[in-house]
Amino acid sequence: MTDIFAIQTEVVRAIVDSLQASLTPGEARQIDTKLTNSIEAYDAFVIARDRDNQADYSLDKYQFARDGYKRATDLDPEFALAWARYAMTMTNIAWVSVDNNGTLARDAKVAIDTAFALQPDLPEARLALADYHYRIHR
Repeated sequence: MTDIFAIQTEVVRAIVDSLQASLTPGEARQIDTKLTNSIEAYDAFVIARDRDNQADYSLDKYQFARDGYKRATDLDPEFALAWARYAMTMTNIAWVSVDNNGTLARDAKVAIDTAFALQPDLPEARLALADYHYRIHR
């Protein structure tokens, strides 16, 4: 278990092969892109994502998810997917609460820009940007 991420990639490739699916170059690149080099960052990300997926407009759950994504980005500042999810959580918090001074919106935009800088073709970064424009700029 020295490189869980390599094992994960092998499993995905085996599934693609067994289904005889053809991948676009972008999809193949996505499979080969390592999310993070830090198992601790990945663990924080997975826990945050699980809570985020259960949020149902609950401020407490969004805040828990935000803190987890932030921990993931603190542990691995190159973790683009964590930056994108952090941004989406910040916009969700702004959506269900009050962001009078614009701090949540600014933090979300910085996280989006960081995700794009790290991985320009990351679909979740595009989703975070769309979510930002919808929830922040309405």
